[in-house]
Order: sequence, then structure tokens, then C-alpha cells
Amino acid sequence: MICALIAPAACSGTSSHDAKDAPTTLFANTTKQGLGAVAHAMVVAQAIKTSHIGCDDPTQEPVPRAGTAVNPVTEHVTCDIDDDSVVITLFRDHQSMVSLGLPYVHQATCYMQGHQSPNTFSPPNLTYVEGENWIVFPENESTAEKVATVVGGSLRTDTC
Repeated sequence: MICALIAPAACSGTSSHDAKDAPTTLFANTTKQGLGAVAHAMVVAQAIKTSHIGCDDPTQEPVPRAGTAVNPVTEHVTCDIDDDSVVITLFRDHQSMVSLGLPYVHQATCYMQGHQSPNTFSPPNLTYVEGENWIVFPENESTAEKVATVVGGSLRTDTC
């Protein structure tokens, strides 16, 4: 599962924060223009929830050494859209997402693709939604397509 590399705590089933503990931020119409830069990953989760496609019970996950030079990730939020597990990752800013975060996502997804069991039914998803300083990484491409439509992010597909 890709969350093991991108958000290890998301896979463990343990978290230190619930959605009620996350800061609340209001946002304007997000369908066409997109969310842009956000202050908290929970804002993206709330936009997905408001669209009624899922993410009804988002959970903030701990991020080791968040926002440091070693780890540009500041927050992780996990939720479900239908039967798909989704990880929302927030970065310090657009530059750290592009220069540090996305290369790591690429490395993690390609590692997972290259090391899956030959008996696996389908390869891991390589499609995600990219915002100004956040990404939404689901387990299925169809979920990424739904999310991109409702939050206005760019649909991206990595290649290995």
C-alpha cells in the first residue's frame, strides 16, 4: 500500500488527532478555480466532504519532523472515498512540494510498482491530484479523477 511510504502512520491505524482537533478554515467556491494554497490539509478533506463524494470522517495523522528541511510535509490527513483509502498531504509551500515532495512520491510509487507480488491483481495507482501546496493520493485512478473534479486540482499520472 502506497501510504506505507508516503504516510506511514496512516497505514498503522493509529493517529494522534481526530478531525475535531484540526484547525477550521473556511473556503470559497472550489469547483472551477481550485483550492490554491491552503493552510491545513483538513481544508482539502472538507472540500471533498462538501462535494458528497466521501471523506466523511477525515483523520489528521502525525508527521515525524514535520515542516523541517528533512521533511517538507507539514500535515497528513487520511479518509475514505467509497472503498478507497485516500492520503492528503500538505507541504510547506509549492516550491518544497515540487523540489522535495513530488520526487519522493515518484520514488515511493515506483518502488511499490516494482516490488509488488506477481500475483497482485492490479498495479498500484500512479494517478494523484496536485494542488498549490498539497496532493491527494488515492488507491485508485477513478477516485483521483473524482477528487480533481471537485477540488479543482490538476490530475497527474506518474510514470516509472
